[in-house]
Amino acid sequence: MAHRTALVTGAARGIGYEVAKTLATNGVNVVLADLKQEEVEQAAESLRQLGCEAVGVKCDVTAEEEVKQTIHEAVKRWERLDIVVNNAGLQLTFRTLPTKIGRIFSFRCRMNP
Repeated sequence: MAHRTALVTGAARGIGYEVAKTLATNGVNVVLADLKQEEVEQAAESLRQLGCEAVGVKCDVTAEEEVKQTIHEAVKRWERLDIVVNNAGLQLTFRTLPTKIGRIFSFRCRMNP
């Protein structure tokens, strides 16, 4: 796995962080992506403190341009992208459901024509 590059979404904490950590400690360069910029940068820093190559990037996976920019960051930094782990979750509440459901449906339709 060494010298490969991975992008892990939802990587600021929880399962996403643990996946990123496992990849990184096995020699994979990791781009951690998450909505929470400060948290994802801290997560990447904790991996760098272990001697791993990691960068944290704020990314909303429902925003196509942010996804493209995140992929670009991986390729710019390590000249490749070999692994993608789509771990990003979505938390809908009664209050946000009406505004998010249309955006999610639209995004899914564009991704899965």
